[in-house]
Amino acid sequence: MRHASSKMLAALVLLTSWRRSLAEVYSFEKLKVPEPMSLRSLYFFFVYNGDDAPQLGANDEATVRFPNLSVRGGSWEDAGIQLSLLRYEDFDDIPKGFCCTRSDVDSGKCQKEGDVHLHDRDKDATDAKDVYKHSLFPENELKGAKQWDERVIKTSSVYVLLVSNCGRLDFSDVTLSGDVIVRNPYGFLPGVDYPKLPFYGALAALYVFLSLVWGCLYFRFRETLFNIHRCIGAVLFFGCCEASLWTVHYNSWNSTGVRVWPVFVAAIWLSVLKCIFSYMLVFVGASGWGVTKPHLTRSEICKICIICFLFIGLDYTRRVVMAFRHSGQVPAMFLFLVLVPCAILNGGIYYSVFTALGESMEKLRAQKQTDKLALFVSLWRVLMVTLAVAGGTTVYEIFNVSTPVEERWRTEWILSDAVSHCLFLFVLLAMMVLWRPHSDSQRYAYSTQLDAFDADANQSSAPTCAAGRLPSVEESKDDDADDHYSTEESASGVHPEKLGSTTANQVEDNSV
Repeated sequence: MRHASSKMLAALVLLTSWRRSLAEVYSFEKLKVPEPMSLRSLYFFFVYNGDDAPQLGANDEATVRFPNLSVRGGSWEDAGIQLSLLRYEDFDDIPKGFCCTRSDVDSGKCQKEGDVHLHDRDKDATDAKDVYKHSLFPENELKGAKQWDERVIKTSSVYVLLVSNCGRLDFSDVTLSGDVIVRNPYGFLPGVDYPKLPFYGALAALYVFLSLVWGCLYFRFRETLFNIHRCIGAVLFFGCCEASLWTVHYNSWNSTGVRVWPVFVAAIWLSVLKCIFSYMLVFVGASGWGVTKPHLTRSEICKICIICFLFIGLDYTRRVVMAFRHSGQVPAMFLFLVLVPCAILNGGIYYSVFTALGESMEKLRAQKQTDKLALFVSLWRVLMVTLAVAGGTTVYEIFNVSTPVEERWRTEWILSDAVSHCLFLFVLLAMMVLWRPHSDSQRYAYSTQLDAFDADANQSSAPTCAAGRLPSVEESKDDDADDHYSTEESASGVHPEKLGSTTANQVEDNSV
């Protein structure tokens, strides 16, 4: 028989038992024995060894061992049940008759009837090509049996863990329990996830540095700040917590071989909240909140609530599925169904941001508020670059899920983590530069900015205050007439006492 059915079963394992899948320490409890003359895939390991390892530890070799194995139920002497570790690229080459028969033993191709042989016997009679097997025995025999010693994994690759039943009887009431431990040279962290450990460590250090810089600016110019400065500070706080939690999670996982579930769940939630908070920061910034308008409209608030609700649900699902995609047990179609709605929602968010940004820019052009317009044009350029890169990455990621896992596992972290975080940091840095606190920050706050005008406009328009520019106490301490002229002085910079009578009459005539 072919092994397509085995692959389909393996694709469902993660969805039903992912809490037991502890990566490079795979624990199983009361696992049903396969039907006679069949096998099933359980888990996928990503292994570095020798010179391929990104970092060597005390032991420069990858190893595998099978401790704490036990069999429950049944009464039999020779079940033919085995656990095997096989390179995934050889999975499709498993021969149809993978169970050894008496004739195979007589011809010298197998040592024992009921053993599993995962390579073509004519090409590899000893099954020595990167295959690591361990036979299981009844509990009463296992007590006196010596556990399989630690064995060295020779080749860096993706390995699939198989359980096979080459016995002749149906042991439907027999269950297996135990651990399969694979250790890389640097620790227990899977090879597909190891690059994330230094990446998140560097990201956390960068967020701490940016937070200190922003905190110093925030404290120095605290009297000129408005809402968007506080929102940027909140995003930096979320970024610090998220990167720090992921660093703690991967470091603990690398040391112990198991996930710390509270840290893992908290890190995912922080990632989701940071992402949606950042999206909404860009949206309200593009809408002109605190710059071209004092408050958001009811329709904008409603849109934000709907987007947040959809994004939290879809993005949390995507992150959980992507976190366990390294097992190789999530089917490509399921990944496609998870990624596509998220891509559509992200596209809708970008459309809303650019629509709001375009409206704000048109409003500023009509009002001839050149300073604010230049700021929004810069933001538009940054978002265009980000959109181009994010769109290309998303499309590539959707089609990349159909690529064989053994071809993409070493660089998978770039698409799943590095690109999105780098793009996010790029936009955040751009907003920090564009909206950096300084002594004139209030000129970007919501107010009526004095338009650039020619001589005719100067004569026909009423005097107005520049953005963030108020009359001084000395200019407004006189009578009502002086109050009128002090307002004109704040716009023109000329005191009425310095105007001659002819100029004053001209202003009066022109005003009429």
